[in-house]
Amino acid sequence: MAEDQGWGLSSVAEAPNDDWKHWVEKQLGRTDHNEWRWVELMEKFCGQSGPTIFKLESRLQSEYKIEVDEHTDDRDLLPAVRAVTIGPYHRNCKHPLKFDDDYKWKVIRYMVRERSFNPISFLEEMEKKEEIARKCYDENFPELQSKDFRVMLMLDGAFIVFALDAFGNRDLRSEYLMDYMGLHIEVWRSMKQIKLDFLMLNNQIPLFAIEQLYAAIGGFPKNFGEVVLSCFDDLHPKRNLNRRIKNYSGGYIEFHHLLHLFHWSRVPEGKYRMDLGLWFPEDKYGEDVRLQLYKKNDLPLYIPSATELLKSSTVFRKKTLDCLLDITFEDGLTEISAEMNIPTLHLYDYSKHVFSNLIAFETNYTGNGRCVTAYSMCMSRILQNEDDAKLLRRRGILASTNYKDADAVKFFENLISRQVEGQVMPDDLLQLCTRVTEHHKRRISNCYGELKLRYFPNPWITFSLVGAFVLFLLSLLQTIYTVLGYYQTIRTTK
Repeated sequence: MAEDQGWGLSSVAEAPNDDWKHWVEKQLGRTDHNEWRWVELMEKFCGQSGPTIFKLESRLQSEYKIEVDEHTDDRDLLPAVRAVTIGPYHRNCKHPLKFDDDYKWKVIRYMVRERSFNPISFLEEMEKKEEIARKCYDENFPELQSKDFRVMLMLDGAFIVFALDAFGNRDLRSEYLMDYMGLHIEVWRSMKQIKLDFLMLNNQIPLFAIEQLYAAIGGFPKNFGEVVLSCFDDLHPKRNLNRRIKNYSGGYIEFHHLLHLFHWSRVPEGKYRMDLGLWFPEDKYGEDVRLQLYKKNDLPLYIPSATELLKSSTVFRKKTLDCLLDITFEDGLTEISAEMNIPTLHLYDYSKHVFSNLIAFETNYTGNGRCVTAYSMCMSRILQNEDDAKLLRRRGILASTNYKDADAVKFFENLISRQVEGQVMPDDLLQLCTRVTEHHKRRISNCYGELKLRYFPNPWITFSLVGAFVLFLLSLLQTIYTVLGYYQTIRTTK
């Protein structure tokens, strides 16, 4: 007779009556050893445990069945490393890179001379934290020995600190100035691409390793988090002005890597979080506390396009404050008209790289919310065609860059089709869609919007009509005054 554990449905159906009954009873009597403890489950959901650095290409190829060869379109994959490899995923990069391990060793030797950096001491410290560092990745890398893994952290961390200019070059010793300039010029020439490589989810090392090296070379007083963020101040989307790092310490607890820190600095605080879907029944709270799962309504993520929203008297305004990835919708006082506030969008040649990695980070790391994902989904609905893009450009929402109107529409369409479609969205986006849809369905809003578009298509016509009406009233008053004066004169003469 076959082993019980090897029985599938077909073998159970063919087994004698007594055997299959015994097999079912045995399966029911087993103890599951893979049950999550409550604390572990909460930590995993909130992003406090589990991997935070992922190999994205393999997942994307598996999900969309993409065959990678010399004919593969670059749009089918996430952007590749161009200047420097960070972490284990690109250690065996097929194409040569400008900043290889030989260059990183030059940086290490410079740090030893200039900052009295002790590589042996650093590697010993990393040995204590190697297990934690390896758990940051979604692969174990058994082929990467302990020594090689720790040396990788040292080389990559040193290059990051050097590239971010975070170890006090304003206080260099004169005898090492030429050494510094020789290394720095090469980095300066490729700084844009280096920054983009630093923002790849599969091109990261744990932030605590970088901080450890930063402390080992005696980084100057300015806190490390602000040094990192200041390096990316020239990249869009711009930093959320309301988010500042105060008393930055133990950053590896809050921030796992450079992309995590960059993402945190760009999104609004306390919004677009992912709800676990658990609630406490009020009538049982305090007596028999039980968590119950609830199922949200499967609301369609529908937002009419910009030109369609005009027909329901929706006004688009440029949002100039707070976060550049936060879209808000407000009804007017009479609820006849509404206002959608959208921050100015700047699209450049690197925008696909940044947005793709931010969305990939949100998809794989639930604890940080899905602001960029929700923003991209919303913009893809608003920008359906070139007329929508033209409208937003006239309102100052779509900035004038090398992206044409059709390119802006295609940008979000590609993001959604490849990375966002099918993902669970935060409640904030569902509520936004609901409010916009409810307003768009109001009959009075549609009538008022049609009236404005038909008879007042632009403000100059409105001003002209108002001016003409004022002139008409003045002329009428003048005529009435003249007629009254004439009859008054006649009565006086009689």
